[in-house]
Amino acid sequence: MSSDTESPIFKRRESRRDSTLSQITGASGANHNLQVLNDRKVLLLYASGAAAAEGELNESHMTVVKGRLEQRMKHISFLCDLEYTQYHNQDGCLTTPVSEYGRRTVYKVMELDQINNSRQTSYADIRHIAEIIKENYDKYGAFVILSGIATITYLGTNLSFMLENLQKTVVITGSLIPLSFMRNDAFQNILDSLILAGHFLIPEVLIVMDHKAYRANRCRQLKCDSLDCVESPNFPNLVEFGINIDIKWHLVLRRGEQMFSNDDNTLELSPQFITDVIIVKITPFTSVEHIKHIFSTPNLRCCILECYHFGEMPHSQEFYNALLHAQSQKGIILIQISQCIKGQPIKNFKKIMNGIIVQYDITPESALAKIGYLLGKGYTNQEIIEKFPQNLQGETESVRQFEKFEGQKQHFIQTILETLQKTSGDEQISQNMDIMNKYIIPNLGCFLATTGQLDLIKDLRKNEGNLNIPDFDGRTILHLAAASKQIEIIKYLIEEVHVNINPIDYLGYSPMYDILISRDKELILFFQQNGGVIEAPHQVMVDLILTAGLKGDLEMLELIFHGGIKNLNDFVNVDNRNIGHMAVMVMNSKIIRFLRFTAKFNFSERDRWGNTPYENAIEIKSKKIKVQKLNDVAIEEIIEMLQSIGND
Repeated sequence: MSSDTESPIFKRRESRRDSTLSQITGASGANHNLQVLNDRKVLLLYASGAAAAEGELNESHMTVVKGRLEQRMKHISFLCDLEYTQYHNQDGCLTTPVSEYGRRTVYKVMELDQINNSRQTSYADIRHIAEIIKENYDKYGAFVILSGIATITYLGTNLSFMLENLQKTVVITGSLIPLSFMRNDAFQNILDSLILAGHFLIPEVLIVMDHKAYRANRCRQLKCDSLDCVESPNFPNLVEFGINIDIKWHLVLRRGEQMFSNDDNTLELSPQFITDVIIVKITPFTSVEHIKHIFSTPNLRCCILECYHFGEMPHSQEFYNALLHAQSQKGIILIQISQCIKGQPIKNFKKIMNGIIVQYDITPESALAKIGYLLGKGYTNQEIIEKFPQNLQGETESVRQFEKFEGQKQHFIQTILETLQKTSGDEQISQNMDIMNKYIIPNLGCFLATTGQLDLIKDLRKNEGNLNIPDFDGRTILHLAAASKQIEIIKYLIEEVHVNINPIDYLGYSPMYDILISRDKELILFFQQNGGVIEAPHQVMVDLILTAGLKGDLEMLELIFHGGIKNLNDFVNVDNRNIGHMAVMVMNSKIIRFLRFTAKFNFSERDRWGNTPYENAIEIKSKKIKVQKLNDVAIEEIIEMLQSIGND
């Protein structure tokens, strides 16, 4: 056997962790944080900023050398597994080590032709970045953009409006201290961004700074000399990188929730923004002459008025007349926002005059991007007055979301059911039920399934509730019942309601996969007898099967096989190694016997280095490698078993 096979087999052996596979249930709560995706390719775009700069810690004396970012990342072990990358290089991509979720992130480093200081960022630069994302949208599963801190909130906010119908994760990050310094914030921000983009589907534009990820269009830069310079004052962070990665899934924008989204997964770039917009900070000392001078700006389309406190302005009729003249005679759109950084001034916010747009909760950056976006779409002033207060891309909250209600969940659920009963026979029932079936019943049913409330599920069905409709993750009541092992609910749904037994959620999982992970033999048999199938992303099944082989998990392999997946030869890793190769690596005779006599496994298939499991076993013997404290006799018996397979 050639010597070049030695290193891949014995020196580069990886132990793939299956801890996430046993926890991906998609249910609400802590486990919901573990919606880890398969290995995916990420585009890392270096657009601006100091991440790869060199020189003194002063922007005026720092320079960016072309290609230096990738060179530095290659030699930082947590950003690049150099040995693995050399063997699995995909189009010049780098690959991270295996994360705590058992996944690698493959990423391509791309640099703009000219990496400017971020203070030089223009609208054209941001548009160019959006176009790069559009051009590469089908090639990559997620995007990370390195930006300078000075304009990072403007970049993130504008991209959130430019990228219409976004269905992938876009992360923007940067640093105050470059990678060339021993103590820096660039490393952690880049690592957090790659993990987030490479592992989770959050279809938004995010900003990652200081161990947190924020919705970009809710961010403001509140400090200039601190590593936590970016914050989201009026909206919680979406992700916190602590001991665990805590994702607030209930706050994440749902797919298709954006105002201007289409029915497919096609990313669209918005029309060119109109940038003839100005922001004016109003003070108690702002004069009428000052306002008139601003309104005389040529081609001005909109003026955003940053008012003090609860929308206050100088109280004078002359001041209001100047605003009214700008609005009615010059056609300038007026938008009223608050200078206050924190708080939602809702009930007390003073609307100055009719026709002015009042936005209760929005950053100046978002107001600027939002009006440019709507003007670019060609809406009339009246249409913009109607659309601007709406929540288009998660940039604001509607008033009702700040209203407070009290009451126990059980009372709330009972109220819904009673309302359904009272409206039965009403002429509007069909319209009401469409809304209920689409938005309320799926989420309510999933909650009832996870908490085992069969009686309320029956009541839901009696009142014409459709128990097949999925929630926003594509998970049905059966998914959640299976994940929670609610046996009575499962049997009721399948035997009495006759729900679809094999619905596939948006991540590619069927309910029977959740049962498989729970290792409940009786439920697996019940599902199979009723036509259930194990469905999961192919790479997930590859990891599950091969990990079982490495760990000697015969029970899992038997459940997979008897659960309906008969051809275990279909599941190979990137090195074309199968469960047979894995079982031989640890010399597990029980699994080898199961593969031979029960699964009728084909042991003749070769890995990328041309080796069969039998040839691997011979090499283990010849190298006298100790495997799981097996003695030479046990190893010889396994080799004879493998040899006899070839003679069958």
